[in-house]
Amino acid sequence: MVPDELIEKLRKIVGRERLKTSIEHRLAYSRDWAPMLASDAYIPDVVVKPKSTEEVAEIVKLANEYKVPVVPMAGLTGMGGGAVAVKGGIAIDTTGLNKILEVDTQNLTVTVQAGITIAKLNDELDKYGLWFPHDPESKRVSTIGAAIACDNDRVWR
Repeated sequence: MVPDELIEKLRKIVGRERLKTSIEHRLAYSRDWAPMLASDAYIPDVVVKPKSTEEVAEIVKLANEYKVPVVPMAGLTGMGGGAVAVKGGIAIDTTGLNKILEVDTQNLTVTVQAGITIAKLNDELDKYGLWFPHDPESKRVSTIGAAIACDNDRVWR
């Protein structure tokens, strides 16, 4: 359970519009595509949507101080239940972290934020004649952060 004091501190970091506590909002973050019974919804206590690395750092620092679990989430297209709040806590919606920071065509590297979708990344890379070869069916909502978290062998080795 997240104490009200912590929720107020989180609200000061991300603002009122990017912090959700209503059951309607939190329920949307309660499961991914993993096969589960309808009764197996894992509802986070609060959902925050940071827009910067600094906001994420402040959220994680507070969560540590209060000993509250943190679960990063984005498209929730995983099939293994890896991005669900099985112990409640704070769901960090990374979709607000969706920027391309640098495209280095000489070294064939790109620096992005974790919440950028595979589709948006490839749309941008196409302008340079490049592409990111990870092509899940859910590419319109699947994020680079999720691809890294899953340690996809086709992508990283």
